[in-house]
Amino acid sequence: NFTWFDSFDGLNGLINFLEYQSNCKNKMYLGCISSNNLLTIPVIQDYFPSIVEQRNYTGGTTYLFSKNIQPVSDKIADILDFESEPSKSWSPLSKKYLCDSLSFSGSYSYLIDSLTEWSPSFSIYLNEIISNKNNFIDISIKVKCNINPEETLLVAALESKKGTIHWSGTSFGDFYKNNKWFTVHHSVKLSDIRYKNPQLKVYIWTKGKNHLYIDDIEIKERKGNPVIYGLIEKI
Repeated sequence: NFTWFDSFDGLNGLINFLEYQSNCKNKMYLGCISSNNLLTIPVIQDYFPSIVEQRNYTGGTTYLFSKNIQPVSDKIADILDFESEPSKSWSPLSKKYLCDSLSFSGSYSYLIDSLTEWSPSFSIYLNEIISNKNNFIDISIKVKCNINPEETLLVAALESKKGTIHWSGTSFGDFYKNNKWFTVHHSVKLSDIRYKNPQLKVYIWTKGKNHLYIDDIEIKERKGNPVIYGLIEKI
């Protein structure tokens, strides 16, 4: 079956489509232009985790996804699962917020209560985790709460000595499922940003001071399209 991407009612429409298709299909094909929503690929991979084939063109990319697990080409930069000591790239975690009665996986999750505005943050120089300037940074996190956290953001920033080069965030409300664990995604498209070697910072900003639990924060590099702007930029 062929479906126009513009027919989906935002991310929720895409997610509903994928939930249905993943019950009856083993593979999915996507052809998209460079302006496609950055979260499309990570969301599809929640249901069809393996990229079997990627073809790059000037102005767009095509993908073939599969439910069958394939060797992963993505480079994992860091995983924070609250089960073991975090890497040195994370700011200190407060042990009083570790929760041993609720988790997505393992034995622990991390509480962000209504008095907390900023989560622990991840910080690393970009060149330590990125192999190509046209790649993506994909960030995902498992979340559980009983009120729509639309004013809570998963944030990524690139900062140099002269200031902030890039700042972007995705609302938790885009993925919210009432009182169930759900996955929040955020992505950074490096081919759209001019940079040398800034610091990448990742954190949660709870503007609405929500009470929620988080688990399994993953930060990874995903292969981009090196010829996406080949008509206007040097390859």
